[in-house]
Amino acid sequence: MTPNYWQAVCKTCMNRKVRVETRLGETYEGHIVHVDDHYVYLRLDQEQSRAFFPGAYNPFFNQTVLPLVLFNLLTITLLN
Repeated sequence: MTPNYWQAVCKTCMNRKVRVETRLGETYEGHIVHVDDHYVYLRLDQEQSRAFFPGAYNPFFNQTVLPLVLFNLLTITLLN
């Protein structure tokens, strides 16, 4: 599937909770906050944010946004 296909799919899921799986087998859950020609930007859920930034949870600073390359996407599942 082409990056243009994934870009269209991601735009329909903007600001909604999704599960994204990459071609490398990595899985992420969060909300799609932006899509451009090359990347989809996923705001990670609290549990996955701790994997990148371990430590105590701070509800006022939970804005970990992960850029994912559109070409590497395998599946996108809409969670709600």
